[in-house]
Amino acid sequence: MNASFSDILIIGGGASGLTAALAAAQSGASVTVLEAGKKAGSKLLRTGNGRCNLSNTGDSSTAYSGTNAAFAERVLEHVTREETYAFFKSIGVILKSRDGWLYPYNDEASFVRGALLERAEELHVRIRNNEFVKECGKDESGFYAVSGNWTYRSRRLILACGSPAGLAENSVFFKGELVRSFGHTFLPFRSALAPLYVRNPRKELAGIRANASVTLLADDSVIDREDGQVQFTSKGLSGICVFNLAVKADPYLQKGRKVRIVCDFAPDLKDLPGLKDIRETDFIRSIVPEKLYGAVFSKLTSDEAGKLLHHLAFEVTGCAPLGEAQAASGGVLSEEIEDQTMMSRLVPGLYICGEMLDIVGKCGGWNLQFAWSGGISAGRSAAASLASDQ
Repeated sequence: MNASFSDILIIGGGASGLTAALAAAQSGASVTVLEAGKKAGSKLLRTGNGRCNLSNTGDSSTAYSGTNAAFAERVLEHVTREETYAFFKSIGVILKSRDGWLYPYNDEASFVRGALLERAEELHVRIRNNEFVKECGKDESGFYAVSGNWTYRSRRLILACGSPAGLAENSVFFKGELVRSFGHTFLPFRSALAPLYVRNPRKELAGIRANASVTLLADDSVIDREDGQVQFTSKGLSGICVFNLAVKADPYLQKGRKVRIVCDFAPDLKDLPGLKDIRETDFIRSIVPEKLYGAVFSKLTSDEAGKLLHHLAFEVTGCAPLGEAQAASGGVLSEEIEDQTMMSRLVPGLYICGEMLDIVGKCGGWNLQFAWSGGISAGRSAAASLASDQ
């Protein structure tokens, strides 16, 4: 069987894997990246509707979920957002803000991927596409990964395999066996940022979009609330605000709790003086989109329409499958990883970063920011640790 050696081997050529490779190579390490797909960084092309929403300047304290959401905050403290912005500037990617959501100035995700790959080539990072790793481990000689007729060996191993979110069912994907072989706890991936399915969906609403304040309830207790545009589908609800609530909804659904979504299309009009005197359907027509008015309010009495304006409720039955999700929950327990270096607490020299960890951020660039920060930490730390082998 053919063999190849490098200082650092990275399994997965997505956002965290590529930044780990650049950080390690900039520190002088020889780096090989094994990517299961046809080309590294391909998943980046779908982020931000093709524009690559790569970070966010907002409050990160409530941006993440997981078994230990505070882990994400600590990772962002070790490699800050400002440091990440400088990193992108160094490879020629200039950023701009849309209400705190950061994008490349030219709005092209393909440019971000291209900049990462060009810098990798300049640093002599070896990227091997279409390399699906069947097995990896550690022996007396160091780390190894078996792919086809090749065995790749290294002094350090970084697992940045991503998640199946947004991928077709038949996509080549690194599964949890790679980390379980090292003794790590791996929670099955589940849809997180995803559309929600509801019981008895109203087909007449499919295709309609409307701004609303959306509340998530479990057994009538308020869990969270998001404002934004709701997109009605033939199966339920979609849109950024719904995606952010789906992360919180799934744990309650798994416990068999009754989960509901309530849409308020005019939250700021509830307590206006004299509102009851003018709450006619024509008044509602001036508030909601015409298609929503026709589908829901046009044939109701004033009282019925007034109630639904603030309380259109749906019983949630589940999240859309992983192939329709923007991000997944599950992965390696973050408590088994050192937040400053991304090194495994169980296996010295093994690093795990990005979507493989049980951390998921809200929409708005938070997941990519976690990937960038974790990848840079892993790459730097792995390279710096090589000196201890001497």
